[in-house]
Amino acid sequence: MTSFAQRAQREVERIKDMEVRDKERRQEKLAELAEASRRRREAAAIEEARLRGERDAKLIREQNDRVAAQERLEKHRARTSWVAQGGRAEAFEQAWPEIWQEMLKSRTLEVEHAFRQAMRESRVSSI
Repeated sequence: MTSFAQRAQREVERIKDMEVRDKERRQEKLAELAEASRRRREAAAIEEARLRGERDAKLIREQNDRVAAQERLEKHRARTSWVAQGGRAEAFEQAWPEIWQEMLKSRTLEVEHAFRQAMRESRVSSI
C-alpha cells in the first residue's frame, strides 16, 4: 500500500496537471477569440472600404450628371441666342466646344474675382 504522503503527492500532481491543462485551454480559447476578432475587424475594414468606394463612385456619377445637365442647359441657351442672332445651327455645333470652354473660364474668373472682392471688403486679407 501507498502511504498517505504518496497519495497526497499524486493528488497534488494531478491538481497541478489539471491547472496546467486548464491554463492551456484558456490560452487556446483566448487565441481563438483574438483570431476571430482580427478576422471580424479585417472584414469590417474591407466592407467599409467597399462602401466608401461605392459612395465615392456615386458622388462622381452625380457630379458628372450635374455637369452634363448644366452643359446641356447652357448649350441650349447659347444655341437659341446664336440662332436668334442669325447664326446657323451647324456652325454653332462646330463652335460649341470652344464656346463652352470660354464660358467655364469666364465663370471661374467671376467667382474668383467675387471671392477676392469679398476678402478685401472684409479686411481679412489683402489678396
